[in-house]
Amino acid sequence: MSINRKASIAGIFEYTFFVGPTHQESIVPFVTKVNVDASKDLVPVAAIVRFQNYLLVKADSPFNSIGEFVAYACQHPKRLTYGSSGTATGPHMAGEMLMQRTGIELIHVPYKGAAPALQAALSGEVDAIFDPGVGFGHVSSGRLKMISVASGQRSALFPAVPTTVEAGLADVRMDMLTGIWAPRKTPADVIQRMANAIEKVTATSDFQSKMGSMGAQALYMNPVSFSKFIDDETRVLSRLIKERNITVD
Repeated sequence: MSINRKASIAGIFEYTFFVGPTHQESIVPFVTKVNVDASKDLVPVAAIVRFQNYLLVKADSPFNSIGEFVAYACQHPKRLTYGSSGTATGPHMAGEMLMQRTGIELIHVPYKGAAPALQAALSGEVDAIFDPGVGFGHVSSGRLKMISVASGQRSALFPAVPTTVEAGLADVRMDMLTGIWAPRKTPADVIQRMANAIEKVTATSDFQSKMGSMGAQALYMNPVSFSKFIDDETRVLSRLIKERNITVD
């Protein structure tokens, strides 16, 4: 039984909540068959954390900005490779988004997780990776270079690194949110009480520090804002998936 299925039927046992990524709604149903439609069976309660996608290259790479990376790729189609944590993951979608918006052609190399993708970048097996934050230590040590953040907001840990938006690629944004959902029949007052409690937790220094140590940022969105984010993300990513013909084998 899928995690969405468990969450959706849990309404018969009062007040069970599901923690997971927004991609359960905005990506998964569009690349594979699912037993439950999370957009119908679950209701968003609150966002709690944001992971960003970072474009990393080896320290000796000739690229020092995403502009240089794109310029080279324009002149050399299908010459550059980029790794990701797997097909239809956030890092993969970031690369697809970059190709769609710029017209460049990269070779995508999916790995079974962010750690193998990181090792591929360190060894030079791929020219670049979109990384959700597991490579921070190697960026700090100088083994890898972070040349862009696929977001509209700079990283709090690497504030000197420009975003894709600053580089003129306003549509290349791949923030990944994790949040909390409830079964659709959960009473509205229960959802609001839970959202209020989550807001207090995400504001604590302990929670923010813990998320920071994971390469993420504590982020609170109330039910209305979180629902809108999911709707907007689903509209963008479902169209990208269709136009780029992305499927999970």
